[in-house]
Amino acid sequence: MPNFNGLLLFKAPRRMSVPSTRLLARTLVVCLLAWLGLAAQVQAQPDLVVTTPITCPSTVYAGANYQLSATIRTLGTAAQFAFIGAYLSADNTWDGTDVYLNSVGTNLFGSTTSATLNINVTIPATTRAGSYYMVFVADPLDMERESNEQNNVLTTPVSVVVGGPAQLPDLTLWRPSTSFNSLPAGGSLGAFTFVNNQGAGGSPNAEMGYYLSVDTLLTPGDVVLGTSGVGSLSGGGSGTITSAPVLTVPGSTQPGRYYVLVVADHLNRIAESNENNNSRALAITITGGITAARAATPLQALQLYPNPVEGGQELLIGASGLRAASVVATLHNALGQEVARPVLRFGADGTARLSVAGLVPGRYLLQTLVNGQRLHQQLLVK
Repeated sequence: MPNFNGLLLFKAPRRMSVPSTRLLARTLVVCLLAWLGLAAQVQAQPDLVVTTPITCPSTVYAGANYQLSATIRTLGTAAQFAFIGAYLSADNTWDGTDVYLNSVGTNLFGSTTSATLNINVTIPATTRAGSYYMVFVADPLDMERESNEQNNVLTTPVSVVVGGPAQLPDLTLWRPSTSFNSLPAGGSLGAFTFVNNQGAGGSPNAEMGYYLSVDTLLTPGDVVLGTSGVGSLSGGGSGTITSAPVLTVPGSTQPGRYYVLVVADHLNRIAESNENNNSRALAITITGGITAARAATPLQALQLYPNPVEGGQELLIGASGLRAASVVATLHNALGQEVARPVLRFGADGTARLSVAGLVPGRYLLQTLVNGQRLHQQLLVK
């Protein structure tokens, strides 16, 4: 830049040409459109909230298991991570002092804008008795960028009781049904039922048993038609469904009126607060037909081999005339105490297998009841 006698001379800028002006205008328009697009992307975000209906008991026991439920909804766009966290809080706000219980999640895409999620929780055994809040939090780990981060919490009051009754499950059945109420001997039917745990404590995996009985009570002589599994159920009213599509009535069954007994925890492996509400009896009629002309083969006493049997060995059980059938047996020790209730599944060869692992050495009596005939045999375990 020229400098004359200490004076600075500035060169005037040249006037921009028309093409340059148009180029600048286009550049500004492109930048503005890009900014507007970015702003639109920022606005197009999910907004996750927890809404009613929710399921939460008003009173819970310290140390007990419960199944809660709540609904998560997106008020904005789709959400890839739609999680609900459950916390136990001394007040109705969510903060770092609350006790984390569990969280579950899903995704909300397309037309799906809400989902109801089940949350299995355990109230810590060290919780003091008093008034608390169950806090449900949408997106508790902040995995989604939301248009509104201030509406993620829903609370409900709950009372915690300490030293209450034993926290045991209580399995019950609701609306059991069979596919037929009349079928011939040798025919098959299916069974279905809802299973609920109305106890305070959680239930581990259980097994359903389906029996053919001459009355409404489960006794050792009833014939096992089949089984089905039931997954673990938390306390407080959680439930599931289970079914056995094919239950075959033994071909030797005499025509008459019978009952299909649907029994939760049929081997009595789970301690429950009420052991008298696990079964339902569904009346059926067995007619002639497939095997009506076949006379039943008389049953003989049980044959056991080897007898005596070494602890840990497998015992072979035979019953002449009993083939392709399953029956419940009882095993009593020398004091008359029932120590096991095994299911004996006889194959086409008329034999069943039973493990004696876990039995202490001594004398036992194995017995069962088939079609009104009691079969028994003494067993010696070394």
